[in-house]
Amino acid sequence: MVGDFALLYLKHRLHGIPNKRKIQHVVIDEAQDFSVFQIYALKEALGTSIFTILGDLAQGIHRYRGIGDWQEVIDYVFPEDRCQFRTLEKSYRTTVEIMECANEVIDRMEQPGVLPAQPVVRHGEKPRFKEFDTLEEGIHAIRDELNLAQANGYGNVAIIGRSLQECEKIQRALMTQTDFSVQLLTGEEKTRDVDVVLVPSHVVKGLEFDYVILVTWEESFSENELDLKLLYVSMTRPLHRLTVLARKNSFPLLNRLNPVTTSR
Repeated sequence: MVGDFALLYLKHRLHGIPNKRKIQHVVIDEAQDFSVFQIYALKEALGTSIFTILGDLAQGIHRYRGIGDWQEVIDYVFPEDRCQFRTLEKSYRTTVEIMECANEVIDRMEQPGVLPAQPVVRHGEKPRFKEFDTLEEGIHAIRDELNLAQANGYGNVAIIGRSLQECEKIQRALMTQTDFSVQLLTGEEKTRDVDVVLVPSHVVKGLEFDYVILVTWEESFSENELDLKLLYVSMTRPLHRLTVLARKNSFPLLNRLNPVTTSR
């Protein structure tokens, strides 16, 4: 993707870009995953300074090639243009209880411009944290959560694992030890009519579900910047309920998040 923008910029500088239909206004969503150069290349190649750029630095899981501070975009891409920067602080997706828990993760990020969200007044159950000793106990815990989701009428249920490899292991266990239908999402595919979808944390951004079960099977989230962002993204996917299932003593960070109720 980065190379495409480099080629676009070189073509613009060397030959110009044929512009049969003049583009006047560019809208970029999930802009935290763009680099400053990519936005600059678009501005130069398209010949317009009218941009609407939307993004959340707390979800910038590609910061090594993305934007670390919105001020960089203002300084290097639009230095002589009229530019307004606005912070949208309200969160409308999830409940107050889930958002307050996710904000505890944001508080541990050491990055300028990453601010906690203010949830709107929609209350629900506190996120729940359960530990298991063995993988067999973990499957039983997942089965209990899926039964609970079905009993309460939640039709859009997801299990989120830290990585694709982690999700593949969970999928194999569910398919051999339960009767639930499962679909593993790895990218752009459409969801099928199944009991539960499995999604790696780096793929789940932009999705939302009624009920989320965040599982640390053999891989956990540490307190480095990338893992904190992956955890934050994962925790903010549910509309209504969040449960975290973790192998015993593998997830010390969650024990320090006050809104999470702990049970074993």
